[in-house]
Amino acid sequence: MSMYSPWTWGSGWRSCSQTGRLRDHDPYWRRAVSLSRRCEIANSIPDLDLFVSLHSNAAAGGGWSSAKGWSVYLYVPGGDRERAAQDILEQVRAAGIAVRSTPIVYDPELYVLKHTKAPAVLLENGFHTNREEAALLGQADYRQKLAVAEAKGILEYLGIPWVETEEETDYQAEARAAVDWLTENGIMQGNAEGDLMLDQPLTRRQFAVLEYRIAKLEGFV
Repeated sequence: MSMYSPWTWGSGWRSCSQTGRLRDHDPYWRRAVSLSRRCEIANSIPDLDLFVSLHSNAAAGGGWSSAKGWSVYLYVPGGDRERAAQDILEQVRAAGIAVRSTPIVYDPELYVLKHTKAPAVLLENGFHTNREEAALLGQADYRQKLAVAEAKGILEYLGIPWVETEEETDYQAEARAAVDWLTENGIMQGNAEGDLMLDQPLTRRQFAVLEYRIAKLEGFV
């Protein structure tokens, strides 16, 4: 089993399936990557079972909007893509995540859906132009809930059982709380794609910036 996502955030995949991300297939993944390049990467993976593209939605026009809710976009109705969408939607609803009145949307003009050979779904994780959902998307626990629900749906589609992980250790809980606090207070920020790169080494310059931001927050500078 294999799955490719141009961008993945939140929960890790609890399965034995082969998964791929943009960073695993393109040495320049931190730069802006064209839609055609994303499709090329996906189409180069042998026996790819599913292509997943993760986004947040935006309403037309400027400013805040009342439009809200999770949705999934497909190229056209039917086939394995429809089954994948239904499986993911079922788990998202089961998690108590608000979905749009028409949660499955068909759009034959979306590039990555049109030009990917494998079954492809594009997930819109709510609207960042809605105040309520923008606030939710800023919360690590909510993003984790979204990621877990979508991962469960993907595994259901792939025919792989979901396996719960063990309770997190005190250290893991403290580390998660620390990351949440640092990001919520604007001290630790990700790259242009929002990746915090938590497993990457820290340079002295980066460390100095973090210390300076904490000092500013505490009113020392």
